[in-house]
Amino acid sequence: MIIGLEVRHYKAYRGKNFIPIGKKHNFIAFTGENGVGKSSILEALDTFLNNKNWLLTKKEKAGDSYICPLFLIPKSKAPRLKNYFESISDFFWQLDQKDKNNEFFKIRDSLDSEEIKNEHYLIFLGEDYNKNLEFPFGDKKSKARKDFSQFIKDKGISDFDEKKFLKELKSLYSYVYLPVEINVENFTKIETEEMQKIFDKELKDEIKTALANVNLDNSDGLNKKLDKFVKEIEEILSHEYCYETGMQRNNKVTTSDLVDKILEVYFQKRILNKKTGNINKKVGELSAGEKRQALINLVYAFLRRRNEREKMVIVGIDEPENSLHTSICYEQFEKLKETSKNAQIFITTHWYGFLPIVDKGIVHFLKNEKENIEFFHEADLYLYPYQTKNIPKDLSLKSTNDLVQSIFHSLKAIKPYSWLICEGPSDQIYLEYFLEEEIEQKNLRIIAVGGVEQVKKFYKYLALPIVENIEDATKGKIFCLTDTDSNLRKNDINQEEKIKEILIIKRLVIENGNFTSLIKFETEEKQDPVDIEKSLNPIILRKTLDALEVEEKFLIKDENIQNKVGNTTKENLRNFEIDNYFVNEEIKNNFAKKYIEIMKTEEKPKDFLPSWINEIKEFFK
Repeated sequence: MIIGLEVRHYKAYRGKNFIPIGKKHNFIAFTGENGVGKSSILEALDTFLNNKNWLLTKKEKAGDSYICPLFLIPKSKAPRLKNYFESISDFFWQLDQKDKNNEFFKIRDSLDSEEIKNEHYLIFLGEDYNKNLEFPFGDKKSKARKDFSQFIKDKGISDFDEKKFLKELKSLYSYVYLPVEINVENFTKIETEEMQKIFDKELKDEIKTALANVNLDNSDGLNKKLDKFVKEIEEILSHEYCYETGMQRNNKVTTSDLVDKILEVYFQKRILNKKTGNINKKVGELSAGEKRQALINLVYAFLRRRNEREKMVIVGIDEPENSLHTSICYEQFEKLKETSKNAQIFITTHWYGFLPIVDKGIVHFLKNEKENIEFFHEADLYLYPYQTKNIPKDLSLKSTNDLVQSIFHSLKAIKPYSWLICEGPSDQIYLEYFLEEEIEQKNLRIIAVGGVEQVKKFYKYLALPIVENIEDATKGKIFCLTDTDSNLRKNDINQEEKIKEILIIKRLVIENGNFTSLIKFETEEKQDPVDIEKSLNPIILRKTLDALEVEEKFLIKDENIQNKVGNTTKENLRNFEIDNYFVNEEIKNNFAKKYIEIMKTEEKPKDFLPSWINEIKEFFK
């Protein structure tokens, strides 16, 4: 993956600028006002990885401009020139830090584990305007550059070929860039270079298998016959002219060449169409928003089909929300979130509704201060709701407003959505499994917004437009679900009775010590704290604890469970240490995943659904 980028005199970035990206997640967003340099980041990667036009900063010298990505490459992904990669990576792992403010060393220090070093190459190299290798520590005559050259020689590489290494480095990646202005019809043709970048390996392997008996390189093979033809033409021309490839390698036809050509010929007459009932409409005839949606859907389909690819895929998208109705924005970003499981996704955006819903991602906030671009905030969207202090207040508010608008409008779509808004990521893991039928049949979406106060805020924000548009007869429904906390403030919210068939808020409570139910949020009687971990099936919980091999004090004995169809409170389990096991979100999330995994192995998994889930199911009917 690419975990950082340094540019000099590239478009909006005058002078030397380090652009943070991040290593923890594949979903990376850059956001800020227009003209702040967001798109320049995606274009710089396009220039470097795809050899596209160099966008030089105005009034700057071309010879001073460069692009240097910071690569963290799994060793298994670089099968060729291993001696080059090993030696160069060793240099950057060992490079002495002389500048305390250099971002490279901060990132390298955060990677400082033997496991990462043993399994990854760390490379911080790029190229300048003239396509020469660029080393971002001083100029070509600097001591650092001389140390680099000497280090490579000491590793046994006396004839280091910079061009050859750069070409191989770039070949490890497939970068697909979708600017705002793009010819969607041409791009979506499967035979195009951009689309072939994200083909999965299986399809290409199947074509190669079919070509296994094609004779290319034997004495009477295709390449020999083609060579003979070219030589005859050159002889007729008295050798005054010749056919050259302009490349160092010869011009043999390879199996890979045939695969690419077969894909091109097979798909070249096939144009992407959108089906609406019995009518097909060419993608070129769609509205701007529909075209944008088609682009994302196609990339999503290709990348979600298979994990295995010949190259590491990076997709850069300028403003995925461009020209889209607000009701579609959630769906668009949901697809990008899913796609990021199989590729690095870089986006620029002005739609902040994704902040509460992308659970694994990093967002960088940019601003322009006196013609200097500043990355003034970075937020890890994992557990975003608990880290909103890292988000500028105005943007945090806008993220809520954007998402609320998207949810409200989606209720009235032709294929309406329904929503369940819960507190945390672990809640979402359980609910997405418990309600999988509703997700499929009712177009239900479950989002974690973090904490009871956030759920309350979404309820209030959604109640107002629904109350005012009750005659509009929304088709979707929204269920807001919270825990009961010890310090829960209930008196600042009331259920709107006239919209309770569309929008409702309820919370988990304990009855008789071993039974969990849902009650109106505003009910004031004193309640013990209860969360979803106390509201599960005790048999599956016991098996999950066993499978995770937790400390003995947290284990549960079957004979101690008071009510085997009840809940998982300490009273029902007769284990008064169990509450102390769920001490942080990481433990809760890992436990939730294992709980679902074990529940799925049961002969009749539905028999282990918590009883309170039935009330939610009934609401969405």
